Amino acid sequence: MRRSLRRRSKDQAPAASARAKSHDRAVEHSVSKFSSQSAREPEPASERVVQNQCSACSKCFSSNSHLRRHQLSHSRHRQYRCPFCNREFLRPDALRRHCKTCTQNDQDERIPEFTRGRRLRACDSCRRKKVTCDGKDPCSGCSSKQIECSYDHVTNINVSSYETGSTAGRIPVRFLLSYTDPSVESIADVFAATGSQPQVLVEHPVHPAPIIDSVSQLYGEDMEGIFSNIFPDLFMEHDFSHNNLTSVEIPTPDHSALQFRIEELLSQLALQHHKSFKMMELTMDQVPISLLKSVFTPTNFTNYIGTFFTYAHPHFPIIHQATFNIKTIPLPLLLAVFLGGAVHAAPQDVALSSLQFSDLSEEYIFEVLRKTIINDGVKNVEGIQIIHAALLICAVQTISNNAIVILQRLRVTRYPVIVDAIRSMGLIGTVRSTRIDAMEWDQFITEESRIRLVTWMFLSDCMNTLFFKSPPQISISEMTGDLPCADTLFEASTATEFTRLARSAPSSSSRGPSLESWISSLMAETWLGPEDPSLNWLEPYHLMMAIFAFHSIIFTSRTNLLASSSYLILLRATNRWREVWEKVKSRQTREQLPPFGFTKYGLELWWLAQKILELAQSNDSESKYMSGAPTNSLQELHEFIRLHGEI
Repeated sequence: MRRSLRRRSKDQAPAASARAKSHDRAVEHSVSKFSSQSAREPEPASERVVQNQCSACSKCFSSNSHLRRHQLSHSRHRQYRCPFCNREFLRPDALRRHCKTCTQNDQDERIPEFTRGRRLRACDSCRRKKVTCDGKDPCSGCSSKQIECSYDHVTNINVSSYETGSTAGRIPVRFLLSYTDPSVESIADVFAATGSQPQVLVEHPVHPAPIIDSVSQLYGEDMEGIFSNIFPDLFMEHDFSHNNLTSVEIPTPDHSALQFRIEELLSQLALQHHKSFKMMELTMDQVPISLLKSVFTPTNFTNYIGTFFTYAHPHFPIIHQATFNIKTIPLPLLLAVFLGGAVHAAPQDVALSSLQFSDLSEEYIFEVLRKTIINDGVKNVEGIQIIHAALLICAVQTISNNAIVILQRLRVTRYPVIVDAIRSMGLIGTVRSTRIDAMEWDQFITEESRIRLVTWMFLSDCMNTLFFKSPPQISISEMTGDLPCADTLFEASTATEFTRLARSAPSSSSRGPSLESWISSLMAETWLGPEDPSLNWLEPYHLMMAIFAFHSIIFTSRTNLLASSSYLILLRATNRWREVWEKVKSRQTREQLPPFGFTKYGLELWWLAQKILELAQSNDSESKYMSGAPTNSLQELHEFIRLHGEI
């Protein structure tokens, strides 16, 4: 899924790879952030050496803030101590994250509060120019230039909600405002700040036994020595223990199968680089192919695959992790999952270095997909896994980079290829062959994986439409297949667990509505209401899919001059959606994991749908977002929300 995520410019790859390889910084930052940086031209290496060089170890950094953060690693004074296990940390934010998953907190004691620093803010003028602001009123920059200094953008925005067309209530849209802000460095920061990251439960490990067993049999004990003769200092300062990345422990590996697979992958990537770097307008400096051997190691692959399934997979649950075997899956999927984990481990140095190869990896994965389609190989299980890899690498690119050229390439070139591959397999419209509680586990995995692949491709397509005004590649009328089942069923780690859950799940004994039939019922003249028995099995993320589907319909309607004729129907349908939303939300129990990601902020998406409908009906032309021309930036939508929100 697109997560709803932003991308780091490839121009910054050289600077990212030069960051300090300190153990403390890796531990502090690897757990909770997607890292993204604004696109800018890299400074000459000579200037970086002079301006941002560590006096203790002579390492160079792309900015002074990175240098100051690195210098903490030379300090022996750790003033922040865990009250449960007495482990010490250099920074309070690292201690806060550690306390949430500390294994010594057996009594589930309250995590102590820590004093936070003042939240930095910039005035409107400095923010637009992306220059340093001291946060004063007026700030020194505006004072020296004798211009007005304002802080309008930091004011909380509340916008009117619409209940059957009225403005009775108010819904804050802070999440969407932050998510679409082009100046935000990391979308992960938006999710973390709004409490919309998935919960990680220590008592319920994310990795089921089969994947841990597979990982534990992959490579020998000398993990660092594989490439240490080439890059001897790479492993000196890092502690790559899995506890530093996720709450799941991975056993010490004892075989070299993964090393063999990585060497095969390195060979294919080197060949792909030789074939395509000119076509992609890359230079050898921008894609340092020699760096591949230092970051593509069994240690890093194991850690980042674990990170992927802990932090990325809940947002994008299309891969069946219980049967995910890194010894047998296609190399493109192995690579995509590795990079998907690296995104969540950034700004760890190895993660940033790994993400330098996201463009090359994208080219390689789609080249494999192209050959698979030509050879009619997409009709088997491996073909589906390669499509999984293609969809996942697009998400990685979206998360880790905001370069316009890459966003445009994904929107115009990559996603249409995936849609064509899915259509050629006849996957759109897939329905289960029987009730879930009557299925064998293997049969369920095969069918559910296909259903989820189609669903998340459709969801990605709807996100492209909403965020970038890209015409839909998949129509609502095509979505006649089954909706995904509850995640608890899909995440079952054994056949026995699946059978037990399937027998007790309310959705297992009957077939729910397709997305097409559900949307049609919401738009019909008559409606049974939120108490309709056919809606009893809906999960919150099903509601999220539906509201994105409505955004696709609204875009098609208003850009094809049908806004006037469809306005009342769509307004009524989205209001019905909210009734179902409230119903589903009311039956959530404390035992269930709370919604996260876009699912948590469904009402903001609902407000946005109703506001777009209102302005389309009134032929509003004030906002550039209301035009039909596609864009490769979130700027237009961000300005739309700012313009029409009540500040």
